[in-house]
Amino acid sequence: MKKSIIILLFLALAISIQTTAKASYYILTPIDDIRGSADNGGFTINDHRLHTVNFAYHVLSYLKFDLSDVDDSGICSAKLYLYEIDSGYTNRAETIELYAGSHDNWNEQTPFPQLPTTSGGYITRASYPANWYDWMTWDLSSYDFTQDLQDNYLTLILEINSGGLWNMTAWASSEYPDQSLSPYLQISTNAVPLPPSVILLLSGMGAIFVSKKKASR
Repeated sequence: MKKSIIILLFLALAISIQTTAKASYYILTPIDDIRGSADNGGFTINDHRLHTVNFAYHVLSYLKFDLSDVDDSGICSAKLYLYEIDSGYTNRAETIELYAGSHDNWNEQTPFPQLPTTSGGYITRASYPANWYDWMTWDLSSYDFTQDLQDNYLTLILEINSGGLWNMTAWASSEYPDQSLSPYLQISTNAVPLPPSVILLLSGMGAIFVSKKKASR
């Protein structure tokens, strides 16, 4: 009876290790972030703020993340966080849509015509009251990161959707003086199962342990 219990304990340990091994958690800050507009001949601005505008002109915000250190076993959770520092033109609720960029070949000096465009429909959207002045979150866990993990980069584009109404939302960029308010992407990856041989090894160790215990009596 004791022999069976000990072997079962070793098996339980092996299964526990298998289901938790190599699960990873990442906090990524942008390697590039910028805002830009096709209006007025096209322009980009790289300073302490990102923002989206739907007013007399239209402004988008762009963020690029380096995924080279992220385990490619599969992303199970991903959330983008930005801290609102300004809100303007209206007291209506703000709905901000998040898109994947069409390419990652850009930096903070890239002119607007060469910046990526929004690729497909929005990944997710988030709505907040006007004058929120706190963290805003976009959950992109359902997004397929396969291609981004292969080329090591992810570009995200923010666009305001206010149904033709004037609106503006601004967030701290990576250049914001208070670095604790910088944008970040929080990622969790799936646990990587250990080889079946590990389970056999641990269960075998359990059997050996029991045999030695029995022989020493």
